[in-house]
Amino acid sequence: MYNNYIIGFYDTLVDIDTDEYKDNLWSDLAVFLSYQGAVYTPDELKNRYEKIIKKLTDMNSKKIHHDIDFQDVIYLIYKEKGIKAKNKQLKYTAQVFRMLSLNSIKLYEGALDFLEALKSAGKNIYLLANAQRCFLMPELKMLGIKDYFTDIKVSSDEGMAKPNPKLFTELIESNDLKAKKTVAIGSRYDIDIQGAIDAGIDTLLFRMDDLDIKDKQLKCTYKVDGMAFDQAKELLIKS
Repeated sequence: MYNNYIIGFYDTLVDIDTDEYKDNLWSDLAVFLSYQGAVYTPDELKNRYEKIIKKLTDMNSKKIHHDIDFQDVIYLIYKEKGIKAKNKQLKYTAQVFRMLSLNSIKLYEGALDFLEALKSAGKNIYLLANAQRCFLMPELKMLGIKDYFTDIKVSSDEGMAKPNPKLFTELIESNDLKAKKTVAIGSRYDIDIQGAIDAGIDTLLFRMDDLDIKDKQLKCTYKVDGMAFDQAKELLIKS
């Protein structure tokens, strides 16, 4: 039925819990930055971080479903202290921030078997993630799933995020895919599914209990309750 599968990452394949305001994050990050020559107090760093996020977000607010690159935030944090940080330092600092804010990350039960089943059936798997590349790529490697994907498209690279249908259409065009042979899979109707519908491709929704949309209003091609990867395999993988 389908040759190409476009899959979300967070909340679809991966269960993640982060907290940017957990105890010691800003004090630990301030110590790390001081070793890089950017000396902040924890409160000063937190305030500058929030103002930079707001500034960059406001600058892009006229774009539909925009996104920012977190490394731009880090660059400005260093620049504030007179340091022109290089890409390697920006990426490393961003990953330290991620490490400090991370509570847990793991694949949903059945996610790996689902990817393996698609790969074994000769399907092409594409990752389309609302994410920061500097976080996403090491997390893919850490979880052991990077090599399952034919192509990876990340919102922070594009300056726009799902549900912007351009992300789907650009992925389809750049990989020379046939829309009728392509299905998008995700757990967020308003993000993963709506964007794919607007791009004219079929969809499968992992329907979560807290989804505030009645079944009759769902326009997805397929839906399963919860993260039911076995059911998704039965629906999507045909011999």
